[in-house]
Amino acid sequence: MRTRMAGVNSFAVGRLGLGRSRSLMVRSLSVEAKKIEKVVGSLDDVKGGDLDPFQVFSAELKDISLAMQETVRISGVPTLDRAARYFLERSGKLFRPATMLLLASAAGGGIVLPSQRRLAEITEMIHTASLLHDDVIDVSDTRRGAKTVNSMLGNHVAVLAGDFVLARASAALARLNNCDVVSVLAQVSPKMDSCGCSPMLLVAGASSAES
Repeated sequence: MRTRMAGVNSFAVGRLGLGRSRSLMVRSLSVEAKKIEKVVGSLDDVKGGDLDPFQVFSAELKDISLAMQETVRISGVPTLDRAARYFLERSGKLFRPATMLLLASAAGGGIVLPSQRRLAEITEMIHTASLLHDDVIDVSDTRRGAKTVNSMLGNHVAVLAGDFVLARASAALARLNNCDVVSVLAQVSPKMDSCGCSPMLLVAGASSAES
């Protein structure tokens, strides 16, 4: 799933203003490498020789986390508001936004466009919506070391919260006014659902065969 989403992210980021020539791309990558080196120090001093993108973009990722929470905030419906923001307030490593920031910054010579950062938020919101639904399907009690929404507030609220987060993400995606990006994410979202449902269907099929 990470490989597929990373590939989609790279294409989508490119469609948001990164149509560059190959030579310019190489120069941009060189500029980005220098930027990263300033942040984390000498590349040779980094443990294991690996860069930590979560450290490089720590400030940006914090802003993205807060922006997502505001995007799904809803007044007058406290239960839905709490459920929708629950995992966004307890975000993990933000792998998808970090990947998109790296791609955009490297290709843009250290510059991340507001639309690209917004796309990073939208991608993580779609992922979060899928987690809310997955926990219901898997009957999970915990995620990321915390209780799941379905275990606290019930399956109905968890499903509704997942739908609500997805709806807010879809609205934000439409406001980007980029049909190519909308098309890419529209194609990958059903694949996310099928990947999540496949193991469940296999188990159900095996159970039916045994009975």
